[in-house]
Amino acid sequence: MADSWLTQLEPLKSDAFPENNRTVYAWSKAFTNDPGVLAAFTEYNRFEKVLLAVGETDSLISKKNEYVRLVSTADIEVVPLVGNNKLLFTEDYTKQLTAILDAYTLWNFKEIHLDIEPHTQDNWKEDEAKAFDNYLEKLKETKTLCTKNGWLLSIAIPISYDSTQVQACLEVVDEVHFMCYENVKASYLSRKLAPYKPYGNRIHIALRTEDFQDRYTLEQFINHLSTNEGFVQFDYHDLSRLIQW
Repeated sequence: MADSWLTQLEPLKSDAFPENNRTVYAWSKAFTNDPGVLAAFTEYNRFEKVLLAVGETDSLISKKNEYVRLVSTADIEVVPLVGNNKLLFTEDYTKQLTAILDAYTLWNFKEIHLDIEPHTQDNWKEDEAKAFDNYLEKLKETKTLCTKNGWLLSIAIPISYDSTQVQACLEVVDEVHFMCYENVKASYLSRKLAPYKPYGNRIHIALRTEDFQDRYTLEQFINHLSTNEGFVQFDYHDLSRLIQW
């Protein structure tokens, strides 16, 4: 049975998106499109921040640089998104992370976003506590690097992490982006997110297109979470899928 919020939908005007802080994920696959098209779409949809994928070898860096140049004229912040899970198992973590970020200094970024996911690795099933401790250590090393360079640190973690794990992360990082995927019942998210309301703007709710019937339903769900739960930071996953919608 559908959540009750679905029965309370109001018409959504195409030029009246919810007045929340809007962030969008942009993976490299989005750059099969022209950077100018991507920039125009980003600005039109009133995104304030873009989490833009980076990597050790990036054949699309010139396209990304042009995109960053274009969106910066609209005061849209771009944050490098590091999503290489191999970093979890490297001994020279800070050195490798720095080498990745050095290729994107033209972006003049003020934050980095880690989307490395220990829960997707085999060792999570074998020893979750040890795997999480390793992840937490990587977060602390990253925070040291960020403090040295004057950057903020944000991370993406699944909504399924227990409260002890989330609290440990919040003690290290500046922002937590909860990946609220698959189960998008308002009642479930309300229960899972309730302990983190006191953290205010430090909490982001990430939602993905494939969990919703259409753009209208996604935007109204965001309105529901904002109005009824008090969250104001929302992430859209992701840019290329929004374009295809």
